[in-house]
Amino acid sequence: LYELLGDIMKKIIITVLIALLVCIGFIFVKNEFAHLLLRNANYGMPALIKKGKVNNLFIGSSTFRQGIDANYLDKDDYILSYNGNQPVLEYWILNKLINEGVKIENLYIDMYGYTLYNNPSISDTKILMETNINEKIELFNLINGSFKELWDMFVSSNNEIVITYPIYYPIVNKNFIRGGSTIKSEGLTKKKLNDL
Repeated sequence: LYELLGDIMKKIIITVLIALLVCIGFIFVKNEFAHLLLRNANYGMPALIKKGKVNNLFIGSSTFRQGIDANYLDKDDYILSYNGNQPVLEYWILNKLINEGVKIENLYIDMYGYTLYNNPSISDTKILMETNINEKIELFNLINGSFKELWDMFVSSNNEIVITYPIYYPIVNKNFIRGGSTIKSEGLTKKKLNDL
């Protein structure tokens, strides 16, 4: 009986160790290489870095992106926007692009007023899909992150995107052109603005 229990415990321990190693491997691969999945996308930093040059670059928040109709941009223009993007992250994005050798003719940066009052944070974890481990560490230090943010950045963020990538990517990618969304967001009428 003890021998049988010992064999069962041994199998359980081996199974748990294998599962743990698979999870750690997945997390490492996701954090270091997921950005390669977006090199040919219609949005994001990896696609812009691959392009290498842009005439007009618009960096900002999702609100900024919604105010620019990407269909009217020239083929050498590009929009980089993330939900709740803050000036500190916009600065980091610009540095990353310059360090990667992207040539920028004209730069337009959104300074969404409310973000100036908030502590630095990453509201849109999709930006983490576009970075490697060293860049995630830079971002973590930049926002002076907590353990929760460490967990979110390295473990829990974008797992669903990576796992469902063959389905997710074609659906999302077709909704972007030169970094801007092709989905129209209805503007506010004068009455709605007055009501606000």
